[in-house]
Amino acid sequence: MKLFFKKSIFLFLSISLIILFAALIKVKFLGFDNLILFSKNNSFTKKLIEFENFKKERDNINLILGSSLAGSMNAKQLGKNWFNFSNGHQNIYNSYRFVENHSKTIVIDSIFISIQNSDFLPRTHYEKIDWAKKSSSLRMNNNFYIFEEIFVNVRFKVNSFFNNLKLTSSDLNRLFNKKKKNQNTHDFYHNKSKPKNLDSIYVINKQLNNRHNQYFLFLNDKIDTYYIEKFQSMCDSLGIKVFFISTPKSKYYHYNLLDNDFKEKNNAIKNMLKSLPIKFYDYEHLTVESNEKAFYSDETHMARKGARFFTERIILDFLKN
Repeated sequence: MKLFFKKSIFLFLSISLIILFAALIKVKFLGFDNLILFSKNNSFTKKLIEFENFKKERDNINLILGSSLAGSMNAKQLGKNWFNFSNGHQNIYNSYRFVENHSKTIVIDSIFISIQNSDFLPRTHYEKIDWAKKSSSLRMNNNFYIFEEIFVNVRFKVNSFFNNLKLTSSDLNRLFNKKKKNQNTHDFYHNKSKPKNLDSIYVINKQLNNRHNQYFLFLNDKIDTYYIEKFQSMCDSLGIKVFFISTPKSKYYHYNLLDNDFKEKNNAIKNMLKSLPIKFYDYEHLTVESNEKAFYSDETHMARKGARFFTERIILDFLKN
């Protein structure tokens, strides 16, 4: 019995030492990353890890932020220091917390941030979210809970500490400077969405994906710009140039705005933004008069060809001297 007990203790200590050794190897050669997530959303986790690696290789960076609409801008096409950290349902509050956190560890020069109607909800809507649910609620990406103070200061730090000690296959690939087969980090820098033939879909279903209703039915008559202005104020204090962008939308989206009496509300939003002390640029009608074939994956989201076209316009308007 004593021999069995001794062997059990020896086995336990041996396994513990192996785990500790593996953890020390990881921290020694890969560093201790405070933002290795324990998020349930795998794509968000991968994007955040990619962003952390992107930061480590640079002294200063530029960002594209916003919801999935910001996928209309290709980071790599803009330049080697650009990163597109946009996600579905990512609103101005999410982006504000993201920049507030990362500005402590990297110099941010410029930001293109796409504007969507979920940016104009009452301030209380953003600040009273139940982040513990860790899922997307109404017009909010709850993966950003990691940037909320309660998680950053308490639970997040405890969980991220133990997450950092795990030596995974991904860590081994990084440790030996190898890439997984078929691993395509390029997806973080270029829009690869396939186009759809909106002309043929519109003939059958004029409502298409119903984006016009999704973007306006939840919106109050009062347009709240608190976090738009707060985002601008934060960027001013950090010396970041920020450009608020209304991304291109297809002609069918504009048809449906008119047919469903949303055009007036859309114009009211644009007029409000133009009255603020921000740099706002409206590209919503950019492709309406041109051949939009293969530009869109639905009535508001650009496919790869459309993203290349729009990014070229961004380069022409902002980045070429």
